[in-house]
Amino acid sequence: MEQRDIKVMLISPIPPPAGGDSTWAYKYLKYNEKDGFNVFHVNTSMVGNRALSTSDTIRVQDEIKRCFRIWTGIFKGIRKAKPDIVHMNTNCSPRGIVRDYISGIILKCFRVPYIIHCRCNVEDQISSSNLGIKLLRRLADNSRRVLVQNSFSLAYMKKICKRAKVEFMPNYIDAEYVADDKKINRELQKVLYVGHIRKTKGIDEYIEVAKKFPKVSFLLAGPITDDYSQEELENISSNIVLLGSMDGEAVKEQLDAADVFLFPSYTEGFSNAILEAMSRGLPIITTRVGANEDMLEGKGGCLVETKDTEGLIASMERMKSYDLRKSMSQWNIHKVKSSYVIDEVMNRLGELYEGIIYEKNN
Repeated sequence: MEQRDIKVMLISPIPPPAGGDSTWAYKYLKYNEKDGFNVFHVNTSMVGNRALSTSDTIRVQDEIKRCFRIWTGIFKGIRKAKPDIVHMNTNCSPRGIVRDYISGIILKCFRVPYIIHCRCNVEDQISSSNLGIKLLRRLADNSRRVLVQNSFSLAYMKKICKRAKVEFMPNYIDAEYVADDKKINRELQKVLYVGHIRKTKGIDEYIEVAKKFPKVSFLLAGPITDDYSQEELENISSNIVLLGSMDGEAVKEQLDAADVFLFPSYTEGFSNAILEAMSRGLPIITTRVGANEDMLEGKGGCLVETKDTEGLIASMERMKSYDLRKSMSQWNIHKVKSSYVIDEVMNRLGELYEGIIYEKNN
């Protein structure tokens, strides 16, 4: 990316804990250390025990501490960094949107232009809360731009926000991570899942598919949440292999060794797990949620409805075809190289920032 003299305040979580939002922000910060934007970061990561475990239990005192750390960081950033623009990541949860709305009020009071980046499938996260919808609408309408990760979120935000400018912005991946080619095995031997081991990721369906293909190894890479016990998973089926939490290099090795990536999640924004699998040339079986259909376009994998075990099994049968897997593998690598490498997406962000700053100053 060409160097741009733009001062950005990034309001976003970073690891730990690891996750889609925090990984995106970590790469954003690393990329801009040498070239690109001058970034001041306000960390919105969870605090307390929730930050150190896979539990979703919320302690009020931890959340109060978290909120004041964020708002203090915003005040400090406005005084110290004097940002030209603020990039605020939000997961649009009913609780989180209250915190983000107050952050937006602070920025508006100081007349700092901001964009909000909805890092989720928006309707899935916010539709159960009337207050959440109202606050999200106000936050979006006061922003200079709303970035979303998939076509579902684009349509939903345009429906609930009449004044906001909404546009699609994909996730990104390092060009070095993308394979030039993948060796395709004649026989289907290994199926891989990467992510938290929880029910909303479709692990129940994953297990049922594994039972139907006893000669194929089904690997689960990621931390086990409170939804399951280690003993429970180990005793379900002899062809299910628990790999546990893995670092990026170990995940890449598993992607290269696998034949199919099976990811039956119930909700996604723009899946980093699928993006990494596509980058290493893996054919995908996943659900028709979030950006999955936008990413695969019916050519890089098989798409089924959520909780459709029979559809997943039928897709596995299709994946027995060597020619189909080879075609999908090549298509996925080409799609990532043409659309999702970090240089390309950062250039798009730079053009967006420059346009908003110009609008403000003219």
